[in-house]
Amino acid sequence: MILATGSTGTISSALIEELAALRAPTRALVHTPEKTSIVEREGVEVTVGDLGSPETLDAALEGVERAFLLTPPDPHQPEWEKNLIEAAECAGVRHVVKLSALGGEANSPVRFLRNHADGERVLEKSKLSWTFLRPNSFMQNMLSNAWSIASERRLYSPILDAKVTLIDARDVAAVAARMLTEEGHKGKVYELTGPEAVSNREAGERLPTVLGRPIECVEVSFEDARRAMVGGGMPEWQAAGVIEPARLQEAGYAAVLTNGVAEVTGRGSRRFEEFARDYESAFLGDSSAES
Repeated sequence: MILATGSTGTISSALIEELAALRAPTRALVHTPEKTSIVEREGVEVTVGDLGSPETLDAALEGVERAFLLTPPDPHQPEWEKNLIEAAECAGVRHVVKLSALGGEANSPVRFLRNHADGERVLEKSKLSWTFLRPNSFMQNMLSNAWSIASERRLYSPILDAKVTLIDARDVAAVAARMLTEEGHKGKVYELTGPEAVSNREAGERLPTVLGRPIECVEVSFEDARRAMVGGGMPEWQAAGVIEPARLQEAGYAAVLTNGVAEVTGRGSRRFEEFARDYESAFLGDSSAES
């Protein structure tokens, strides 16, 4: 049995689809009963539990041999990961695949990258075998710009020209599925990127080819970006957590290219244009009938 945490999120929902296609016995952990229907599908069990409440994890981990550990960016992330790891040890889980992040180091200037480093260290010191997946930024993060692209035909960014080897979250899920169903990945670290380094400006220039309409790229300051996020309801800590990696991207640290996806899956990672086509409706919004 495989346990998937974060099961209603972008990566784990794609992972569950991959595991279902492989007919791998899978249990999806959801935070509340109301979210059960989101991940229900043939061959997938759904269980309710809270990483912040360790006493709720025993039932979720019963009979589980392998687990996918994904926690959202949050000040409590290290605590949540520690809870799952300790509960997995007690439950007799053999292997944990942890979703980490490219650049996850203890001395990183980015708080959430430091959090990932903390989780990796706890797992390394545990009795469990492990695999770390360290993807670069996701193409799906661009969906945060979907509203302005659909309604204003504008892409706003404080780092228009920073090159990033964006990766499609579905490719990360495909790699994770292999880690959870195959042998030979214990103690390994996989750095995962897309097939090329693309800037936000270049992405904005490519979108019209897919959407059939022009997109204007508008550079904003980091402070204006922070204000916009907070004004839209994002907590201050989260807005700061978005700005910090953007500053690293501006400095060129996210342009690294790896062959991790092809190494594991035997196929190359998706290009930006394929992502854009698959999410075309989000970028077009309700105005998709307009020319």
